[in-house]
Amino acid sequence: MDWQFRSLSRVSAHSQSTFEEGERVACLIFKVHDANELGRADVREAELAEFNVEGTLLGRWTRVVKSDAEAAAAARRLTIQSAEELFLSLFTNPSEAGGEVTAAERDYRDALKHLLALLLERKRLLRPIGPRARTGNQTYLHVREKRELAVPILSLSPEILLQVQDVLGELV
Repeated sequence: MDWQFRSLSRVSAHSQSTFEEGERVACLIFKVHDANELGRADVREAELAEFNVEGTLLGRWTRVVKSDAEAAAAARRLTIQSAEELFLSLFTNPSEAGGEVTAAERDYRDALKHLLALLLERKRLLRPIGPRARTGNQTYLHVREKRELAVPILSLSPEILLQVQDVLGELV
């Protein structure tokens, strides 16, 4: 399956000001409160403490803003690194951020884990362990960290795929 996603934002979701070359930007994925959808915000790391996520944080990654010429050369590498960072952040305990995790939020996290695992396996950053699972969990080895991760095997609905497509930008 080929995916096309929107590119990363050029302005901060907190201050609405344009990012400058060399700045570190945090990209946040969240489940919108009282809505059955995912949200995304790109915020300067310096503004992160002041920024209120409009829902339950599901995962995050960081990037450094590059010039257009540099961005073209580093885009592929940065995309894979960001996908890897987001994937690993999905395995942290979501309740550490405070509050109870709903079934819908857990479903979104599982969908993100499943899709990113497929991408990272294709890029040889994850390696499946054991026979290929059709239900339950597939265990993967994260090659660089030598860490085993259980990824839920899901039948993804078109609705979830469209929501993930809107949010993840160019990651997948």
